[in-house]
Amino acid sequence: MGATLLFHLGAGERGLEAFCERYADSFNRWFDDLGRPHLDEATSRRLVDGLRPISESHPIDALSRRRDALLTELITAARGHAAPGAR
Repeated sequence: MGATLLFHLGAGERGLEAFCERYADSFNRWFDDLGRPHLDEATSRRLVDGLRPISESHPIDALSRRRDALLTELITAARGHAAPGAR
């Protein structure tokens, strides 16, 4: 699962569209350091349209369960492996 799908899942029922509405100002402040990119309506639409094949063929609750299962697998696999420099 990439960042765009995680953003879609993190915004609740309205998915990526709601995420873009809610966080456009924050993203634009971050993007200001990058030069010209802006999360405007056209860019938001492009992101939503790009995710549409997944969002329309998989219910958000099924995607959320898959994300949670992947995170659980990751945490389980990482148990007992200390981060570099950790005690």
